[in-house]
Order: sequence, then structure tokens, then C-alpha cells
Amino acid sequence: MYFRELNLDDYDALMENLRTSYPRRPPEADERRAAYIKQELISREQGVFVGYFDQNDTLVASMELFEFDMCFKGKQIPMGGVGYVATNFLRKKEKAAKALFEYATDYFLKKGIVLCALYPFNYSFYKKMGFGFATENYMFNMTPESIIRGDNKANLSYCRPEDREEVLDFYSRYAQVTHGMCINRSNDNTRIFRDNQVVICRKDGRITGYLCFRLVPVDLHVDKITDMVVSEMVYQDRETLNQFLTFLASQSDQIKRIRLYTTDPYVYYLSNDPDNGLNTAYNNGIQHLAHMCGGSMMKVLDLRAFFRQNDSFEEPVGSPIYVKLDIQDSFNKSNSGPVTLKIEGNKMEVVQNPHTDVILTGDISDFTSFVLGSVPLVKLIEYSRLKISDEKYIPILQRCLGYEKKPVCFSYF
Repeated sequence: MYFRELNLDDYDALMENLRTSYPRRPPEADERRAAYIKQELISREQGVFVGYFDQNDTLVASMELFEFDMCFKGKQIPMGGVGYVATNFLRKKEKAAKALFEYATDYFLKKGIVLCALYPFNYSFYKKMGFGFATENYMFNMTPESIIRGDNKANLSYCRPEDREEVLDFYSRYAQVTHGMCINRSNDNTRIFRDNQVVICRKDGRITGYLCFRLVPVDLHVDKITDMVVSEMVYQDRETLNQFLTFLASQSDQIKRIRLYTTDPYVYYLSNDPDNGLNTAYNNGIQHLAHMCGGSMMKVLDLRAFFRQNDSFEEPVGSPIYVKLDIQDSFNKSNSGPVTLKIEGNKMEVVQNPHTDVILTGDISDFTSFVLGSVPLVKLIEYSRLKISDEKYIPILQRCLGYEKKPVCFSYF
């Protein structure tokens, strides 16, 4: 068995694996995927496809490996991504996926990348490999007339072809300061503009936000009732948001509901009646407000290197605190603890010290979710996902190792 990077000669075998691994896709999606993969095998614009072969040179499994810049607590760090994981339909249950992720871990660590992300087809499958829950998404389904209107929409216009680069630059600036966001110029361009109409807000000659939407039928049998899908609404200030809301609220004559996709769980405060119209509330609830969907999973691939790269926090600590991290990674034994951190001032460092003030124990998957800010430490301890030797240290570990903002990400790979 061996690994190698795939090229155009491997296209047919790779596509066969992908078709059986990702079935039930509409024809236009299959066509797009085929075009994307062929282009990637030629030019490797976004990532690199890697194949796992047996002794007969048969492609057993494959994946695409990406490298991104991610905003982590306000600074840019490198992040790896794994996508298009596929196994030959005849070679299931031969531990090919395990071999793929062992290769991916080694691939990224050799490049100094200690954080890896993916979009899972099955949470439990990847949790066993040490990936923790990272991001989440919501869909609100509000009527236009219920949305709180702003004062005007005078600065809105349709995005013209010559505005596209400026929109991408605006998104990049936004992503560089938004915890969890990553930048992938090619993917960002496709995600924002393909299949969407884009409205921009321009004030004093500069773009201050953009809104992506498309119109979809409410019922396949009635072509005059339409919903508006708002897949992204990104803005830098309240005035821009108010203009977008005025635009959405003004659609009541033609649009049945606004399907707003967002990472913000508080969006229903933008509506006077956020009921989604599905009548699927439960337990004496009257209104169903939103659908919640899972997003990405992430994993810290090397605990020691992670804290060497991310060694600072905002609120200083007076007297030094020694924290023993007894974190286990059953998939990659070399990533298991114990690791001792010395926390003092605004810094923490990996040290060799027999003295510890507090011990934090658990699995790398849950620990990753904690340090990302996806879930507060107190909840993981309440749920017995992580264990702590002295609970009085929960607040200080939360502010030094965790983060008060949840990660969000629009990119998909």
C-alpha cells in the first residue's frame, strides 16, 4: 500500500470513488464537481488530491488536502483542511480512511500546521479520530413584513462585474478579524457569486457590506409563490445592516418568506414575528423559530506546538499557574498528554515542571472544541466531557485557554 499525489491520469478512478461516496447529487452539481476536479488535477489551484493505492495500483481511497489562513482569536494562523474523502465501494472496512487521516496528519504537521478542519458526513466517525464540533449554522424563515425596517436603502445597488474584486477584498478584511473565518479566494468567489444575485452597500465610495440572494419556488406546482434565500449577509456597521433590512422588508408583495442563512443565533431579534411557519414547535411551544445545522469539525493535531503558536491571551494573570493537560488522542498517540502549561501575565508556555495547580483531563476532540471557543469549559465539565481537579480554576482557564466568541465560517471545502 502506498500514497501519491493524483494527476489527470487518475481522473476516471477518482470520479468513480466520488460518485459512490457522494450519491444523489443533482446533474448540474455532478457536472460542476467533475469540472472542478479535472481543473484541480491539472493546476491544483485550491488543494492537492492524494490517493491511497494497493499493490495492484488500484485506487483504494482518496482525499483533497487544503491549506488556509484562519482568523484565530484575532490573528491569522495556518489551518489545514480535508475534503472529498472517498473510498472505493469494493474496499470498505479495510481501514482506508484511517490511513488517509494518518497521512493527512503527517502532511500538515510537516508544514507546521497544527489545526485541521473538515465538514463531516458522520459526526461520530470523525470524533473517533479526534475531531471536535466547531461551527454551526441556522436558517430563519421570516416573512418580509415582520422584519424590522431601517430608514432607507439609498446606498444599495446590484453588484456589477467590475465590483467583484472589491467585494472579495471586503470579505477578506472581514474574515481577517472574525474568529473562525478562513480565506480561500477561489472558493470565496464561487460561493458568493455563483447562483446568487449580490446586492452591495457602498458609502463614501467604499463597500460596507454585501448580501447574496436567490429566488426559489415555495411549491413546485405553483410558480407564482416565491421565497428568497439569503445565503450571506455581511456588514461592517449598523447603518449597512439597516439598509439591508429595509431591502428585505420591502419584498412583501412578491416574496412569501425570507430564508436567511446565518451563523448568528440571535437573528430572530430582527423580526417582530420570527415564527418560521412550519408549525413544528414542541413541548407546549407555539412558535418554531429556526433550523440549526452542524458545520465543521476541527482538531488540534499537536498540543505542544499549538500552544507554542498560540501562547497569548487578553486579560493578564498575576501569580503563575501551572496547568497539567492530561488530554488523550487515541488516533494519534504522540499527541496525547500530559502537557504542562505555565500561565503568567498575558502568556502561557509549555514547561517541564513537576508542580501543578490544576489538572484538566479529557479527549482531544472535546478539548479542541473548548480552545476554539465552540463551547464553554463549564459546560464540558458539566457534561463530563472534560474533567478538572479543582473547579475554582474554571474561570481562569476559560479566559486563558478558551475564547468568548464562537468560531464562524462561511467557506466550504
